[in-house]
Amino acid sequence: MILIKLAFRRLLKDKKYTLINLLGLSVGLCAFMTLDIHTHFEQSYDRFYQDVERIYRINTHWIQEGRSQEERAGAVPPLAWRLPQSLPEIEEITRLHNTEPKRQVVSYSPANGNRIIDEENHVYYADSNFFKVFDIPFVAGSPDNALAQPYTAIISERGRAQYFGQENPIGKELLVNGERPISYTITGVFEDIPGNSHLPDTDLLLSLSTKLAEHPEWNIPNHWFWQRFFTYVKLKEEVDIEGFTEKFNMTMADINQEIYAPRSHEMKAQLVPVLDIHATSKVEDEFKPGGNGDITQMLYWLGWLIVAVALTNYINMTTAKSVERAREIGIRKVLGSHKNQLIFQLLTESFVMGLAVIGMSLLLLQVALPYFNSLTDQQLTMRSLTTIQWSISLITFLAIMTLSNLYPAMVMTGFKPSSILRGSYSTSNKGVVVRKSLVVAQYTISIVIVLMTFAAYQQMDSLLHRELGFKSEQQLVIKGPRTKTQRYSSQYDYFKNQVIAQAGVSSFSASTFIPGYETVGFRSLKSRHMAQSAITRFHRVDYDIINTMGFELLAGRDFDPARPADRSGVIITSSSLSVFGFESPEAAIGERLAWSNNIDEDIDSPIIAVIDDYQQNIKSNEKVPKVFAFLRGYESPWSDEYYILNLNEVNNREQVSATLDFISALWQEQFPDDPYYYFFLDDHFNHVIASEITTTKLMATFGAIALFIANLGLLGIIIFTINQRMREISIRKVLGAPILVIARLINQESLLLVAIASVIAIPCAVIIIAQWMNDYEVQAELPAWAYFVPTLIIILLGAMVSAHQTIRAAMVNPIRFLRNE
Repeated sequence: MILIKLAFRRLLKDKKYTLINLLGLSVGLCAFMTLDIHTHFEQSYDRFYQDVERIYRINTHWIQEGRSQEERAGAVPPLAWRLPQSLPEIEEITRLHNTEPKRQVVSYSPANGNRIIDEENHVYYADSNFFKVFDIPFVAGSPDNALAQPYTAIISERGRAQYFGQENPIGKELLVNGERPISYTITGVFEDIPGNSHLPDTDLLLSLSTKLAEHPEWNIPNHWFWQRFFTYVKLKEEVDIEGFTEKFNMTMADINQEIYAPRSHEMKAQLVPVLDIHATSKVEDEFKPGGNGDITQMLYWLGWLIVAVALTNYINMTTAKSVERAREIGIRKVLGSHKNQLIFQLLTESFVMGLAVIGMSLLLLQVALPYFNSLTDQQLTMRSLTTIQWSISLITFLAIMTLSNLYPAMVMTGFKPSSILRGSYSTSNKGVVVRKSLVVAQYTISIVIVLMTFAAYQQMDSLLHRELGFKSEQQLVIKGPRTKTQRYSSQYDYFKNQVIAQAGVSSFSASTFIPGYETVGFRSLKSRHMAQSAITRFHRVDYDIINTMGFELLAGRDFDPARPADRSGVIITSSSLSVFGFESPEAAIGERLAWSNNIDEDIDSPIIAVIDDYQQNIKSNEKVPKVFAFLRGYESPWSDEYYILNLNEVNNREQVSATLDFISALWQEQFPDDPYYYFFLDDHFNHVIASEITTTKLMATFGAIALFIANLGLLGIIIFTINQRMREISIRKVLGAPILVIARLINQESLLLVAIASVIAIPCAVIIIAQWMNDYEVQAELPAWAYFVPTLIIILLGAMVSAHQTIRAAMVNPIRFLRNE
């Protein structure tokens, strides 16, 4: 207890020194704990499922006549019965299938009360054995038979509260209006799927047998070209995954030879461990945006680097104080204190400081976590780490911090009492070199982080402001209604005419696709120049689509209301020309494409326009062939529909607000059974590159923290240097040296450290940024000044810190240090 009291007395005696150390260490530890919570959360994805190490998802992608499409998270439905026939190692195989369209209007009409209606974007069909693979707990009903029958559904606890309140939902019916209104009987309630699951944040799962019952004519169990079934296999215990993968590949080779080779197709398939999906997957159709395991690990080790930098500062500051504490140590030695006793006392001071740092960092963490959650769109709390994980992290930090004081303790207790009391002691040149080297390392890390942050900003800016091939500003998008009666055509025309009449709207169109959204429409089309049909992206659009979206017209014209024949025509993109065998846009006009679907058969459509390619995926440079057919008159029950409004660029905030209010009132009048949802296209693109924006903000935040602590490190080495050279400074001042000359003399050493760090950091940053940019198809071009300007700013910042201390030291009365000479 006496040592602890002495430690508190020493820390309170020098409040400035204690505050600098407490601030640097607390900020560093808070940054580490924040990133530690984030890392554990990212690495916890799907680990709570029983036997998850035995669960794999099947990813697939098509290759048609040498043209490879994107890899997708879905597979074809017949694999669910074909694979178990050839692979007895499979314990269970199950599927999720997204509803088409993805947007479903769900409503509940209680016996006594108002109808409850909302739009759900994450409704899925599930096999009856889904919960034998994923053991999601049930709070009502049984997972064994909840989805066994057609027209049954299960709902999450969140969904139950939304639609049924405190009522028991079992046996009650929800009306789901997708391709058509269907009533589903609720047979179970499951716990909300945790946020750290790759599975969708769904509140409603429908029985997959309903899909089979609704469309027996599609022969879904034998549909080998429908790539929209998320298929999972759970292997039996002790199955060798390498041997199973080899057998799986052989089975897929047999399927390709039997099913796809006769049509010049090939379907590649890959087994993906569920535990790897969140951290590594970059395929289309994922339920939610994935993480980035490399960035997660980088941020975790960045947290440790920040702690290391903070501890280095603490060592530097403690060593710098050795000059002032030397007389105390010498007197204690003369009075009989042993070296080990003095070391133990200094370690006790470090231990007490460590406890104070932990307490303050936990308080800072309460403030930091909400800010961090706003950056990452997560819901992290201090409970995200278990008690054991907290204990390991904090005890490790406390032990490292206490032991880190061994070096300054050895320095201080190593002074000879006779030298100390005569005032002729000095510190080791080797120790000075070590401390200066650590400051260089601190600044090197900080400069690299700042340069990477600047590169991340440039990358994000290049994605947002690149030439996309369409107009993204002032584009208002309204999600079309799902409830479509026989009056829908006249409702749509009235709505469109009323909106166009508004002064703030310059054009209006509709489409089943939106740039930046995942596109799911495909068709097999064939021209007279082709031996076989080709699968291309296929969408439906309304009049004035080219003008409204700002596409570049290469040949032909837009759909024209004055030409009824246009309703059977199509528009193609420039990358489609080579697919269909056309030599130029002009040559394609008037040519015809033959195609069919489940509604119309044997359609022969003239090409009326060719538009330039645009970027459907703003992160990609890929030019994907697309075909647009006319929308009106073909009310697809399986496609989403969007109304696209091009607002006048001269609109001010009040005019836009008035236009939105008018449209909202008009919507309630024309489509009262559907929720009104809208967004601006450029805002949506910010959501598309949310991971890039998040990475930029995180790196900027923690880069600033690292730079702040590095400046504290520089402050520590300056204090140390000044304390060592105060006699020299005083003598120079007595001999007439100006304050600025003295400041420059002392300051140049610290600036030299920052300059050395810059020379090391810039090449390292160039290599790291180049390697990091390889993950992007669209890469920002960084000019040379992008590396040197941020570095120069950091050097100037270091100069300001150094100059402030040296000028203060130069202004001290020299008599204070020379009166005993």
